[in-house]
Amino acid sequence: MPDAAAQGQPADALHLDQEEALRALRPRLAEYAGTNLVAGQFVAVLRSADRLLGAVDAALGRPGAGPLLESALERDTRMAATLHRAQSQVALAGYLRRTGAPGPRAGLLAEEARSVARELGLRRVLQVLDGRPGLGAPRAAVARTPSRPAGLTARETEVLGLVGEGLLNRAISARLVISENTVANHVRSILAKTGAANRTQAALFAAAHGLLAGSDRLQ
Repeated sequence: MPDAAAQGQPADALHLDQEEALRALRPRLAEYAGTNLVAGQFVAVLRSADRLLGAVDAALGRPGAGPLLESALERDTRMAATLHRAQSQVALAGYLRRTGAPGPRAGLLAEEARSVARELGLRRVLQVLDGRPGLGAPRAAVARTPSRPAGLTARETEVLGLVGEGLLNRAISARLVISENTVANHVRSILAKTGAANRTQAALFAAAHGLLAGSDRLQ
């Protein structure tokens, strides 16, 4: 099984929104598909490589992210890895919501992950769930929120929703069929209007205002 070095750089690149780094690191990470990433003298399992690879592919707008996340969940279930299974459920539920998958599965995955997270005290899992209205967070405040907060235009609202889903500029460009420069201009305007310091804060703003796919919005 590969060690933590295989996950550290891609995970950092995801957090920092470094698209070029993700593209460069993906082939290395792909070598470990179907395995677990481990660390430490006593071989502590960190996560399924497929979950990280699926997150990278989703961020880059590549096809095949869904099957990778499904594979990660299946592997965690087979290993009876309760903590990792909850994390994979959250990742897959988020992906299903973002891609508009029909049916109740995303909600069921999220609620099962929430139940486990509460039982085990998995604060990070709960924070992710509570930051995504589409994954079971309380919606009372969201339902009263205008669909274009902070003076955002319709296109900026659309771009912000995709930023909130974790897409990078190139993937947003492909999704909306506009240039990367146009996307970058929209992102700069979004940061200025919402007061967000970076894309992570903008994503939190999008979640709080019901702008992610699958959330309730007033039109």
